Amino acid sequence: MTATAARATCASFSHCVRAAESRKSPQNSDFYGHRTTYSEKAHCIKDSVLLEAAKVDGANFIQTFFRVTIPMLSSTIFFVSILATINSFKVFDQINILTEGGPGYSTNLLVYCIYHYAFKEQDFGYASSVAVLLFVIILIISMVQVKVKNKVAL
Repeated sequence: MTATAARATCASFSHCVRAAESRKSPQNSDFYGHRTTYSEKAHCIKDSVLLEAAKVDGANFIQTFFRVTIPMLSSTIFFVSILATINSFKVFDQINILTEGGPGYSTNLLVYCIYHYAFKEQDFGYASSVAVLLFVIILIISMVQVKVKNKVAL
């Protein structure tokens, strides 16, 4: 593929991303908007010049998927996976409404533990230390994901 074709593909791809981000509604702006961007990028890849070039070169569907489609989506997959991980640690409302920590604290998570110690037990110091622990856990998981992405990108 020539450099001109590669630049045209990148320009077309970034246009699709900007179009997807401009259609985000205020209700979906937190996490679901990023899923929309992800699906819009996947839609733009279908029309990509790189897919046509891979077919011309004789690549089958599996080779095209793993060597063209996944690398083009890797940054978006990485971004969405970090947000999904962070949001999974922030689950509070379902636990509070359904079980309030569950029978014998079996469904208790760190965010509910922060709420419990801060607002029910009035132990703000302990709740603050649990909040810092939650921050450190999310930071470590995010750093591991960044390291893994950087290793895979090479």
